[in-house]
Amino acid sequence: MKAKPHPEYMIVAPVAMLGFDDAARKVRLSLVGARAEAAGIQAPVPAPFSMAYTETIVKARLHQAHFRRQTLAAYQEWCCVCELRERPCSTSLTSSPTDSPSAYRRSGTASPCARPTIERTTTCTMTLTRPTGTYPFGSKLKPLFQEDRSPKRLFVLGVYASAVHAKWIGAHGRVLVRALAVASEPVIFWNGSGADSIIARIDVPAPAGRLEPADLAFNGSSGRSIDDDFLSPLGLARKEAWLCDLVPHTCLNRQQCAAISREYEPRRHDCGLPQVDLPRVPKAFADDRRRIEVLDEIEEAQPEVIVLLGDQPIRQFLSHQGRRWRKLADFGNDYGRLHPVMVRGRRYQVLPMAHPRQVRGLGMHSTDWRLRHEVWKREVAPGLLGRPM
Repeated sequence: MKAKPHPEYMIVAPVAMLGFDDAARKVRLSLVGARAEAAGIQAPVPAPFSMAYTETIVKARLHQAHFRRQTLAAYQEWCCVCELRERPCSTSLTSSPTDSPSAYRRSGTASPCARPTIERTTTCTMTLTRPTGTYPFGSKLKPLFQEDRSPKRLFVLGVYASAVHAKWIGAHGRVLVRALAVASEPVIFWNGSGADSIIARIDVPAPAGRLEPADLAFNGSSGRSIDDDFLSPLGLARKEAWLCDLVPHTCLNRQQCAAISREYEPRRHDCGLPQVDLPRVPKAFADDRRRIEVLDEIEEAQPEVIVLLGDQPIRQFLSHQGRRWRKLADFGNDYGRLHPVMVRGRRYQVLPMAHPRQVRGLGMHSTDWRLRHEVWKREVAPGLLGRPM
């Protein structure tokens, strides 16, 4: 109906497929049925080959702006039928992203983008798109989710997953990058164990130099902080906590991007290195779809307490549950105290805490939050949870 760059389309139905040329990627369609029905004349019975197509029914829901936003987010601007990257196509479908993060773990394969199951009940469902990307030297990006899915006492929500970092030493023995992200962590909130074996498996061409494990502070620091600074003071072990991130995979921060541009890219062509295409740190760490996934994980975990690590889980998750808090400072002097909230009709206790970076004094951090957490560990945490679960 309207040409690119802002095309519009008209849906013509029903149509019958008369044939196709797979090599040329062309099909031959019959519009007899559509023309006949438009004129009020009953369409002829289609051939058996086309029966499945003429019986498909899709209901349009164009009147709900909120629904349209959810649909566009779910399909990431892909039409689930024709796979065109055009927004108008998606307004005629209903969507229900039903795949859970655990499905990634079970299948171990990427979910195809915009290949839904269209049911006879007119509901269109699709599996969520698995994030993809390549680290320096070729390791593939891997999303991280809680592996033990049994009920837990605590649900811990962080921001985004870290990575395995290596020291990159050039062919002439000069340190090029002190800590370069080269692989996804093996488990969520990894504690740094086995970094040397992970890095040893990465193939580095001789002209590019070699990789060695980065200093201990660059690998597993958040995971060790979770164990030592949060769970242990509460009298809990990691097996009693369900761990989750708003973004379940690595994101490149400015320092990593600068290191890649400075050292990796100039050597990439001559050394035969793969291109890096990891996602950058986003402006927003969760959209409506991701918040629904987190809520589903909370329901599966059945926790008593939801621990929020830093401002981002408060701003981008808790505030969307109808709560007034938007950052850690909004809780005033109640640092590390329990606050009752209702989420999906169920009562939980929310425990707002500083991010492990603040608690451990890593990089840019606030001394005030670090000192508050030390007081919490000594004076508040030991009796906070009361009776055992």
